[in-house]
Amino acid sequence: MKILIVAHGFPPPIEGGIEVQIYHIARLLHQRGNSISVICPAVDDPNYPSIGNSKSFDKKQSFNVYRVPGGLATNAGRPKFSRLFVFACYYIYGILKIRPENILCSIVLPYGPIISVINKFFKLKTSFQVHGSEVNNLHRRFRPITESIIFSFRNANKILAMGNNQKNTLIKIGIDIKKIIVILDGTDPTVFKPGLETKFLEKRHNTNGKYIMLTVGHLEKRKGHDNVIKALSRIRETIPDIVYIIVGRGPMEKDLIELVNDLGLNKNVKFTGFVPYPELPYYYNLCDIFIMPSRNDNDDIEPTTLYKILCNT
Repeated sequence: MKILIVAHGFPPPIEGGIEVQIYHIARLLHQRGNSISVICPAVDDPNYPSIGNSKSFDKKQSFNVYRVPGGLATNAGRPKFSRLFVFACYYIYGILKIRPENILCSIVLPYGPIISVINKFFKLKTSFQVHGSEVNNLHRRFRPITESIIFSFRNANKILAMGNNQKNTLIKIGIDIKKIIVILDGTDPTVFKPGLETKFLEKRHNTNGKYIMLTVGHLEKRKGHDNVIKALSRIRETIPDIVYIIVGRGPMEKDLIELVNDLGLNKNVKFTGFVPYPELPYYYNLCDIFIMPSRNDNDDIEPTTLYKILCNT
């Protein structure tokens, strides 16, 4: 089967859970005999590898990767319409060149509405993945954004919900239950496993003999890293040698660092920034407790939580 995957984020680097997931979906679908092509941005953010590195990465893959020039189509969650237009042109070109039988979109925004309109014209089957952030607190979003999300889902052939909470939310907003398939997140137990040697990380972060808390994820407001940091002030009274390691980066990084400084927790909180994917299993082995904070009480288990479960000794 010819499948075209549309990804808003795609390695390199492998930084977020959605990027990790969609990369392995593409790889495994190809291994199962499908013809896979991926359309994704050629990221120009200076914090990411250059387009040249992306080209080197793409050449090593067993499937085709087409990079849309101009970088990400959003900035701090806001759409960049010029880049959306460029994407639309590349997407139509990709459809005409690849002639896919099915389209899989890794996340509904920002490309979902464009894909829905174009696919309806070309009569293509469309599937969207739903991870949580797209449907949580829909009532709080800017109304046109909410309507564009619902429009995309209503025009999809299938919606792959990553959990039952997402499924229930989709039903509440009027999406046909027959379209929804729940596929729980999984991970690779041959990569994330207990018993890995972590002395190099203990040396790197000077944590030998200390009690380690760990969070891995994008530093954004909805995650709630700030709540953990605030609680750490009281936890430290009972466990003086506690260290909270925060893996990842994002728009809240500066604010979180300022909060740590204001609370005098510089010795108890360590920001690692971006950590290469191969090192993540070692961090999960290093920690005594893993924390996946969230301001949403209806979030399902994320892949990072599964990683820790598999690495638990």
